[in-house]
Amino acid sequence: MESQIVAAFLLGLGGSIHCVGMCGGIVLAQTRPRLAATLRDQALYHFGRLTSYAFLGGAAGTLGFVLGRYRDLTFVQALVSIVLGTLLLLLGLKLAGLFRLPARANVVSLTVGRSLTALTRAGGVGSLTTGALTPLLPCSLLTSALLLAAATGSFTGGVLAMAVFVSGTVPALLVLAAFGNVASAKVRAQIPRITGGLLALFGAFTVVRGIAAFGEGCCHLL
Repeated sequence: MESQIVAAFLLGLGGSIHCVGMCGGIVLAQTRPRLAATLRDQALYHFGRLTSYAFLGGAAGTLGFVLGRYRDLTFVQALVSIVLGTLLLLLGLKLAGLFRLPARANVVSLTVGRSLTALTRAGGVGSLTTGALTPLLPCSLLTSALLLAAATGSFTGGVLAMAVFVSGTVPALLVLAAFGNVASAKVRAQIPRITGGLLALFGAFTVVRGIAAFGEGCCHLL
């Protein structure tokens, strides 16, 4: 279980560049004229995220426990890693402006994103609710984290995996909240391109890791 916990934290830390691109608008919408109000709403937002993600992690860990009693998930995990890595690669290229997702996917993401951004502008309970509803955003990174949570094979392990995953994403989002509105419009326009390029590299690495794990599983069967 320890390896999945570490991997979940590294996934959050490395994938936080994706969070900046996906949730950056929501985070920036919570910056207030007063520092105390900004810190309060940011804390409420991330607490809401942590709560809902931990709940999903517990459910995934329980499901992993049930499935693990009947079959070896090595091949499934490797295959999902390859698929998710491909999705992260495409999403990174999309953020960098080098690839366009199908119109339907963009509509869903934009609709949910705008709704959450509008909700979080109210502050207080609005920020907490927005954090709790963040899993509604179409996010391949979240799917990957839930896979790791399922791989722990327990409710507690799943909760812990998602908790450290969220913890890994927080630093980049806090930096964005602190300096995003201070930066010039030209600099802010470059953020999605930079994060997209880094996310594409992370996705490519995930694909390679999945292929290696798949090959390892095949070798064990020979």
